[in-house]
Amino acid sequence: GQCSEAGSDPAAWAALGAVRTPVRPVALLRQTIVQSIPNITGTPINFDVADIDTAGGWSAATPSRWTAPVTGYYLVCGGVSFAISGVGARAVQFVVNGVDVNGSGTSIPGSAAVTLRQAARTTPLLLNAGDYIEISAFQNIGGPLNTVVAGVEQSTLGIHLI
Repeated sequence: GQCSEAGSDPAAWAALGAVRTPVRPVALLRQTIVQSIPNITGTPINFDVADIDTAGGWSAATPSRWTAPVTGYYLVCGGVSFAISGVGARAVQFVVNGVDVNGSGTSIPGSAAVTLRQAARTTPLLLNAGDYIEISAFQNIGGPLNTVVAGVEQSTLGIHLI
């Protein structure tokens, strides 16, 4: 062991028996600023709030992306809220490194009565360190359609290492 009488610096002592548990990557991103989704164009959702981001995978410089800090299996979930429009359809899916994730998409018809909250399929994904994930929105009303950001209708992306 080390002791101060031997002249070692107490600030540099090793904590014998102490085990450091790494922080498990967990993130919850939210959108609080309206975003226009172009007609017939898959569009990554931009987030401006990170309620949780234990590993620092989100950056305001690339607001649609969460980047995996370590390789592993991650469970991803999320959804997009669309403004009222009774025409066309809405679709949501996950995208990794710019490539659609097969089997993650869902779609529903538009509604003239209510805003639509559309979730992507919760999906376990193997992400390598440095891979990024996004949630992408699609609509085909014939023109742009806004997201909705009021309270519980905010679009989200949730990620955690499993």
